[in-house]
Amino acid sequence: MSGVGRKTAERLALELADKVEDLAAAVPSEEPVASGVAALEALRALGYSQLESEAAIRTARRELEADASAEEMIRVALQHL
Repeated sequence: MSGVGRKTAERLALELADKVEDLAAAVPSEEPVASGVAALEALRALGYSQLESEAAIRTARRELEADASAEEMIRVALQHL
């Protein structure tokens, strides 16, 4: 940026780095989504159709906590297939 010296630029970079860290901490984890995808892929590998697998995963998500592992989702989903 024109008009900004080295010291000001360094200070701005430090302040912005702190804000980026705060934002990163506030962003929810992608882990629950990954668990659902892994569970869906596992059911598909077992020979269930896409529609059957998706319906079973949706049912499992309603019954389980939001941070359930893929293994838990598969177990509950299989009970509904």
